[in-house]
Amino acid sequence: MSVFQSPAIHDDFCAFAPEMRAAFEAHFADPYAMAPPQHFVWNYWHVPGRYTYLRSELPAVLGRELASRFMRHLETWSLLRYGLKPRVPWLSLYVNGCEQGLHNDADNGRLAYVYSLTRWQDRRFSGGETLLLRPEARSAKRQTRPSSLGDLMQAVSADFNRLILFDDRLPHGVARLSGTMAPGEGRLVIHGHLVETEPVLIGALPDEALQSPRQSLVDDLERIGAQADAALHGVVTLRADVARTGVVANARVLADLGWVLAPEGEARKRTAIAQALSRLESIGPLPQAQAPSVLIAALRWGQIGQNS
Repeated sequence: MSVFQSPAIHDDFCAFAPEMRAAFEAHFADPYAMAPPQHFVWNYWHVPGRYTYLRSELPAVLGRELASRFMRHLETWSLLRYGLKPRVPWLSLYVNGCEQGLHNDADNGRLAYVYSLTRWQDRRFSGGETLLLRPEARSAKRQTRPSSLGDLMQAVSADFNRLILFDDRLPHGVARLSGTMAPGEGRLVIHGHLVETEPVLIGALPDEALQSPRQSLVDDLERIGAQADAALHGVVTLRADVARTGVVANARVLADLGWVLAPEGEARKRTAIAQALSRLESIGPLPQAQAPSVLIAALRWGQIGQNS
C-alpha cells in the first residue's frame, strides 16, 4: 500500500520547461513595449498575515499552446501516478517582500502541487522556499519535546523544473523573499491542487466504455467509504489493469491519503480498501480494445471542505 509521504519531490518533471521559461522571459523582455491585453494580467494578491505575491493565469503569460501542453502533461502524469486530477492553477511570481504565511488548503484539494520555473541555482535573493510542516511534528510524542522552527517545518527549494507535492491538510507557506524586484530574477511557480475524479479510463479504451457501469461503481464506493466515515478522513486512490479483452484485474492502491481519526480506523480502512479493490475488479468485462487501458477510481472519507 502506498501511504503518501509529504513532500514528494519530482525533479526534471517537464521536457519543455525551457520553452515555458523562455515565454515568461519574453513577456517581460521590453518594459516599454508592454500593452494592456498582453501585460496587464497580473493580480497583486495581498491578504495581511497570509498572502503577498503576484499571480496570473497560465495562458495570459505563457500562451495558450504551452499552457495547454503543460496541463495535459500534468493531468496524465498525476492520474497515472497518484490517481488525482489537477484543478486550474495559478502562475505566481514572488519578488522582494512576497511570501505566504502558514495555512492549510483542506477545502481546496487532496494534494497541493508547486511546479517551479525559477532559475534557482542563479538566484539573487534569499527565502522563497516552500515551508511544510513535517508529518512527524503532528505526533503527540513530538509535542512533549522542545522544538525549534527547523524541527517543525521543512524548507524545500524551488529548483528549476521541480514538482513538489504535499498533503493539502498540512500547514505550509512560502518563506519571505528578500533581495530583488526584477521579475526575471524572482520565484516563478505554477501551483494548484489535485483532487480525485469519478472512475475514469486511460488508454486505448475510450472513457465512454464506463458510461453504463460508472454510476453503480461510484455508489458502491461511496457506500463502502460511509461504513468508516467517522473514523477516517481523506482519500485512497485505486488503479486496475484493463486487458485488451476488457477483463479488469490487478486492482491496487495508488496513493493512500486516508488519515485515521479513531482507534478502530486502521482496521476499518484495511477492510474498506479490500472491498473497494474487489468491487473494482468486478466491473468487467468492459468492451474489447486494440491495446490495454487502466481504470482509476477513488475511495473517500469526508468530502473536500468537510473536515472531521
